[in-house]
Amino acid sequence: MYVTDLPDDTLLEQLRAKYERTAPGHCPQCGTVVEVEPHDGGYPLPWACPVAREELDAARARGASQEELHPLLAHWESSRWEDFRRVGDRRVMELIRRYLLLREEAALSPCDDSPDATPGLTA
Repeated sequence: MYVTDLPDDTLLEQLRAKYERTAPGHCPQCGTVVEVEPHDGGYPLPWACPVAREELDAARARGASQEELHPLLAHWESSRWEDFRRVGDRRVMELIRRYLLLREEAALSPCDDSPDATPGLTA
């Protein structure tokens, strides 16, 4: 099936799935919104709890023992996930938004200017 053969709603859903920015969610341990982790700029894009990252970095900096690091590492690992998609494209999402607005406006406005409409006749 070609892209041109897809119904509008199916094509829109596929475009959203590909270009919508990822919603990271919250840490399952503490409820903090997860953030992008420091990375080399490649993919996948790593996300994790910033609270866990700060506590883990601070503990490592002060030379904490493995026993002290274990619960902090468990917190960080439980919140960590990787997004294997490329980061969303705001331009595509804006185009989808504008298309939906135009489609909605077209559905609400009367269609009196169609070429086969005959003035003065009603159904």
